[in-house]
Amino acid sequence: YQRRVHGVLEQENLKRKIQELERKFIEEEKQTDVTHGDMYRQYKAMQGELITRIENFQNQINDLRDTLEASRKELEDTKAEKDAIIAEKNKKINEQKQKMEDMAIEFGEMLNETLQQMSERIDTGTAKSRLKSGK
Repeated sequence: YQRRVHGVLEQENLKRKIQELERKFIEEEKQTDVTHGDMYRQYKAMQGELITRIENFQNQINDLRDTLEASRKELEDTKAEKDAIIAEKNKKINEQKQKMEDMAIEFGEMLNETLQQMSERIDTGTAKSRLKSGK
């Protein structure tokens, strides 16, 4: 009889241990689920933050590209304007040089004409003097 009682007691002890282990297992499983849920929420939060940061950086890059393109366009416009101004100034310089050359040629012609007229007057004056003195 004692063996049976001892066997029954041991069986009940084992049942209690199994129940206790099952209870601990369920608690551990719940704790694991809670931990897993927390980690998943943290992961999702970090993922959302990173996506937001990436989008912000992409927007900054796009803004900087737009600014760079506008600066390049402005630089090209400024260079074109400078080249146009230089071309206009060179044109005016060339026109002034041509005008000076034309004026120098005209002045040279005027001097030659004046010199020729003076030579003719001198010749006429000399001829008149000869005529007067030869008479």
